[in-house]
Amino acid sequence: MHCCSSNDILNDEDQILLNNINNAYQLVVDKNDYSYIDKYTSSTPFSQFINDETMMYESLINFFKCIPEFKQLDKNDQVLLIKSNLLTIIHLHHIIIYNFQDCPNLDKCLSKWINKDFDYQIVRTRQYFYRFINYPLVLKLALVVLIFSVNLSSWFDITQFYEYKNTKILFEYQNYYTNILWRYLNYLFDEKEAIKVMEIIVMQILRFQLLMVTMRNSVCQSPYCSQYHPLMQSVLGL
Repeated sequence: MHCCSSNDILNDEDQILLNNINNAYQLVVDKNDYSYIDKYTSSTPFSQFINDETMMYESLINFFKCIPEFKQLDKNDQVLLIKSNLLTIIHLHHIIIYNFQDCPNLDKCLSKWINKDFDYQIVRTRQYFYRFINYPLVLKLALVVLIFSVNLSSWFDITQFYEYKNTKILFEYQNYYTNILWRYLNYLFDEKEAIKVMEIIVMQILRFQLLMVTMRNSVCQSPYCSQYHPLMQSVLGL
């Protein structure tokens, strides 16, 4: 472990915050059984996967509800952040839940439901994050940073920006947690590696963003859109 400067050292308050984030995440995750993916077969419909994912999305939302700054936001802003960002950042949640391992069963189904290239790109993008298998808190912190983004979903109307009650506080919260993440990375790695990690997170989240456009297009072509769980309809912008 390396500390680059006094500005990068984690203080006692930071350590408490990191422990709280870790504990909150674990508490939420332990309440659910995510083994449904292991039961998929070649006959499992795409619509079942979309509805099954509700549990995964709800658990991530419950994690965010444990973050004090998120809880302090106007309810309207909380809903907008969830609608705008969850579909893109859910993949970091998936990676942690499945212990930084591929899901061959799901991958086979994704190839069938959407196409082989989509599955290949999803797997490849996920694998960039496997280097954090010994540091899952990096991804948990990244989730907190990213939920305060004004919009990570490329299909939502730009006018949505003006629907937020307080965009200034969103930027302040995101900046606060970005600084925490940066200090934590400098605690774990030297500065060069910390910069590389930040680049990986940003670039691969952008890749997930583009891939979710492809997935959403496939979802929209389904005749079962109206049968999806309301939460999934919301995050998919249906």
